[in-house]
Amino acid sequence: MPNDEPKLSPKTGVIVPQVAELNPMEHKVLEKMYLPIIGPIAYGLYAALKSVQVDTTSTHEYHNHAQLLMMLGVDLPNVINARKKLEAVGLLRSFYHDDNDQGMCLYQLERPMTASDFFDDDLLSILLLDTIGEIRYGQLADDFEPVSLDLSSATEITADILDVFHIDSEKVLDTPDNVISIRERVQQDDKANLAKHNLTNEEFDWKFLGQLLKNNYVDLKEVSKNRQLILTECKMYGLDELQIAKLISEITSLETGKFDVQELKILISKRYTRATVAMMSTKEKAQLVSETEAAQKKRQKKAREKREKELSGLFEIVNSKSPNEFLEMMKYRMNGNVTTSERYAIKNLVKETTLPSPVINMLIYHMFVDEEVKTLKRALLETIADDWQQAKILTPEMAIDHIRNREKKIKTKKEKQSQRRRQQGGRPVRKEIIPEWAKSKEIQQSKNQLSEEQQKQLDEQLKNMDD
Repeated sequence: MPNDEPKLSPKTGVIVPQVAELNPMEHKVLEKMYLPIIGPIAYGLYAALKSVQVDTTSTHEYHNHAQLLMMLGVDLPNVINARKKLEAVGLLRSFYHDDNDQGMCLYQLERPMTASDFFDDDLLSILLLDTIGEIRYGQLADDFEPVSLDLSSATEITADILDVFHIDSEKVLDTPDNVISIRERVQQDDKANLAKHNLTNEEFDWKFLGQLLKNNYVDLKEVSKNRQLILTECKMYGLDELQIAKLISEITSLETGKFDVQELKILISKRYTRATVAMMSTKEKAQLVSETEAAQKKRQKKAREKREKELSGLFEIVNSKSPNEFLEMMKYRMNGNVTTSERYAIKNLVKETTLPSPVINMLIYHMFVDEEVKTLKRALLETIADDWQQAKILTPEMAIDHIRNREKKIKTKKEKQSQRRRQQGGRPVRKEIIPEWAKSKEIQQSKNQLSEEQQKQLDEQLKNMDD
């Protein structure tokens, strides 16, 4: 359609060619997924256009915009705006013929996408997410999730490839050289591309990322401008260059080569939030609970040398998991869920501090196990992180030593304060210091006969003497 809107009037003709009726699932997608985006007027216009369909494109059988205005109860500008919304989401194609005084519009109705295709469409799915929010978006995904059949009691009778197709047995036993060479080349490429990093800015392969994105027509200036964001997201969720390249490519405009950083963060959060524990096997979950609980008990009951051995399992976990994964694992062990504020607090640590990921994981462990908090608080996290950063904590082992030394200092300080209070405390301590011969019966009797006001005055005087 031309960029300039044709001058329409209520008398402008309308032709809507006949299309097949929508099936129940298409109606559901239209109502649940398109309606929140396009709004009620555009939704009503789609229905109104369906009601004036004709089985021919003859200009002798047509309606006009005045009929649409009456059906919808709105003015012409509102109808035009609603029509543009239908066009934008792919539900309508519009054509204009200037073949008479009033002109003629041909409106070609399009069928809604399947739910699967809608969720796969980056622009529509993000638009829907922004419109209805993450909670409702997740509920919609559950509503349209295909029903999985229980096949535990069934016997699979699916045919095997060799049962259906004839393949030379010699080639099966002795694979052709060209098949082997290409297979090895592909496997080497996959191995190189999927290698993960415990990221620092120097270790992240920006050149490799740039090559991947350039092949997908992404404007590399956008990448350069958002280096810190990309590095933070990769470090937070344990992503490698290939994974982040795929995510960026999905939200990049094919026309401009630019991408929206907010859309990128939403997409990453959608793909990787709450997925870590769900993807773990039962054995891994049991091992996680066993290792962390054992480490906690041993630390409280046994000597330092014994505990070092028990902590080896914990060190292995914190060294192999991203902060996001480890946070979710710890909350799972506590039978809780990661809150939005907790995830934001950890992401902020990843972005604003130089602490390596294993050390951040140890900080998470320290908060939940040693400090016994139920929910991570940003202020306390940042205070401890700043202390660790100043102490140049670079490994989980250094973090453990730092925690121990600090606990010893705190314990020693408390003991000294307690001793000082006993020495400089109130009347109960003074009773132990005053000799028995100094306490005459006359003084005790006089004290017992004092009025309440006098007793307060005497107590105040004794307190001043103690100070």
